[in-house]
Amino acid sequence: MMLDERVAAAPISWGVCEAPDWGHELPAERVLSEMRSLGLRATELGPTGYLGADPTPSLLAARVQHKTTIAKPIMGDEAAELGLPLPLAMPRGVPVADIVAALEVGDLPDDELRGARLTITSGEASGSNLWIAGRQGDIVLTGVGEKYFHGLADVAAGDEILIDNSPYLAFQTYYRHQVHPDYPVWDRFSLDGRPIYPQRPNVIGTNMSKPGTGTVQSGRFGAKMIVVEALMDEAAYPWQAAWYERLIRDVQGDDADSRFRLWFIDHAMHMAPTVMPGDPRPVSSTRYVSYAGVLQQALRDVAAWAEHGIAPPRSTTYEVVDGQVHVPPRASDRKGVQATVDLSANGTARAEVAAGEPVAFSAFVEVPRGAGTIVAAEWDFDGSGEYAVHDTSLDGSASRYRITATYAFDEPGTYFPALRVSTQREGSMTSRYARVQNLGRVRVIVS
Repeated sequence: MMLDERVAAAPISWGVCEAPDWGHELPAERVLSEMRSLGLRATELGPTGYLGADPTPSLLAARVQHKTTIAKPIMGDEAAELGLPLPLAMPRGVPVADIVAALEVGDLPDDELRGARLTITSGEASGSNLWIAGRQGDIVLTGVGEKYFHGLADVAAGDEILIDNSPYLAFQTYYRHQVHPDYPVWDRFSLDGRPIYPQRPNVIGTNMSKPGTGTVQSGRFGAKMIVVEALMDEAAYPWQAAWYERLIRDVQGDDADSRFRLWFIDHAMHMAPTVMPGDPRPVSSTRYVSYAGVLQQALRDVAAWAEHGIAPPRSTTYEVVDGQVHVPPRASDRKGVQATVDLSANGTARAEVAAGEPVAFSAFVEVPRGAGTIVAAEWDFDGSGEYAVHDTSLDGSASRYRITATYAFDEPGTYFPALRVSTQREGSMTSRYARVQNLGRVRVIVS
């Protein structure tokens, strides 16, 4: 029997409140479902944004909610034969042949499915979820996360599924709805100290970081620590390392310098550059460097610090402006362990010349105090990444050096010549290890 149509519900009756830290917030889907089961036909909206908002046209166009069926589970050995990539995380100790690595699906939509959630809604595996990492034709590739594979053991052809990318789309803007006072980079989403957008009570960031580190950072430790952070890191943002240093200093005060260093590495990303045949020029190795040598030196330094009391070079000097980490242009001011490369072409960062006209390149290279000496300098003029021209005047003794070269470009076009330098703590010209790289780039327009 339906209740009087004039009776309405409110999410607060289910404990959903706009007050911060009120308690666990039930999902809107459950609250609405229980309202319907009670015969309620109307409800207040509750806290701002709890029952959604008017989505933008682009969001509506990108959203996928598609029901279909599984045509065939593809096990790991078959996936390998088909040339499909295996999942990034799989149950340990389970033969590949017994793992569902992909699913052949009937009636797949043409939409972008990467990141969408696939829920099995019938059969023995009903209720199991996985995240779609990609697709090849009518095959969807299973995603990251070992726990998702256990629920797929009983999946079978004919099982009904729902593909829904709503969580993935919501995640694209979740940071606006998780403004936290401990993170100044979120200040842009506040006005007069109050968040501009509706706020969600469950902070996702800590839940995501804990599996990667084993804990949520507190700034409390008694060992020696060196943090290496790439300034162009697209996955672990540089400001996060700055936030961690601030946390440590808030907890440990001036004593932090006795056990902590932070080295920012310029022209480095989350992964080392990889050049594949056919890559367009300039290739990635002319734009950024590997930080492997820094990690090798950091391991040596932290061991010497802990075991023998030998303090490593000082932390990098920096400031954070609007979420961006800025470092001084000269190594003597920047500190840390990486050399700086101040490169020019015909005396500027941008030169315009005629085809065949020689271009004079000049670079001043400086190494921070105590970080070693310059052991290699390599030129790449055409963007190929081959670094075929080597400076032969270096002998491993200089920590400040002027490097010059002349080159003429035969064909018109825009070029980005690069000079890559390597330094080494002991000044070894032959060692392959602990070689700290950096580079300088300029633009040359040839007409």
